[in-house]
Amino acid sequence: MPGMSQALPLPQDAIVDARFLPELEHLAWLMTGPVRLPDGGVLSWFASGGSGFPYTEAEGLLLSLHAEARAREPGVLFGPIQADGRRLANRLEAALDSTGAVLHRGGRYAFDTAIAAAALRRWKTVDPTGPDPAPAVAFVRSCLERRIGQEGLDDDGHWSRTFGPHLLKAALALPGDPLVEELAEHFASICWEGGWFTCHDATDHVYPHAHAYALEGLLALRAQGSTAGTHRLAAGLESLLRAAGSDRLSSDVLAQTIRICLAMGIPSGDPRVADLDRQLRARSAPGGGIRYSRTSADINAWATTFAVQARRWIRIGASPLHLA
Repeated sequence: MPGMSQALPLPQDAIVDARFLPELEHLAWLMTGPVRLPDGGVLSWFASGGSGFPYTEAEGLLLSLHAEARAREPGVLFGPIQADGRRLANRLEAALDSTGAVLHRGGRYAFDTAIAAAALRRWKTVDPTGPDPAPAVAFVRSCLERRIGQEGLDDDGHWSRTFGPHLLKAALALPGDPLVEELAEHFASICWEGGWFTCHDATDHVYPHAHAYALEGLLALRAQGSTAGTHRLAAGLESLLRAAGSDRLSSDVLAQTIRICLAMGIPSGDPRVADLDRQLRARSAPGGGIRYSRTSADINAWATTFAVQARRWIRIGASPLHLA
């Protein structure tokens, strides 16, 4: 499916760090490559044999990435990022239903809506004309109060539909809310097994991607001044690093692990960070984008977003409150 022309202007005086160039290639793919629809939507993934689906969560993650760029490197690619951010923010607002929720495959998902709410909240700080995040924020809080992961679909036990630790990333949508702190202690107590967060309290199943989301939520809480659940951070990161040693983690989790390392204070030059980045670089597709795994043909939108932010943090330092 054709996207927009893949070209981003690079101001002569804006970039002085050569490490930005691989990051720029992936950012250009996200902004103007075949993963983008003509109306500005973001596909979940792209492959020559067929593409994924328009994915509101991926649009929220990319908007958060743009908001960080505007906040932390405001002179870099200002025009393209500002224009794309406004388009994404308007799309996110339009995607919310009457309850303020993001609909995905017939369900109103708390997590997807939390990603959208956090993105809209951040974008509003750098572009005061941006849409109001309040409806999405209210829906997320309602779900957390009711202890549900989504409404409208049967709870089949899949991590994304359940009330589980991955929802701690809602801390980015609800900064300073004591409800998220309460849930952090709750999940740290009942969903912790062998150095991992389980997907929810009725299973011992572990999914590294969801586990990483839980750690990101705890990092956001810590950056907000809370200690709730943060005693699980060090062991949770060690579990990811051990798993990464097999070179079998999906690319989204590799990039998440880099971000968690840096947010935990591990230096960018640490061999563990370097090895994770090496694995990601080996999965780069020609022309930009990150393949979902070593053997996948799918170039994945959210994994690429995480990879761009991971490399940005290697270059300029971590900022947990800007986690995409």
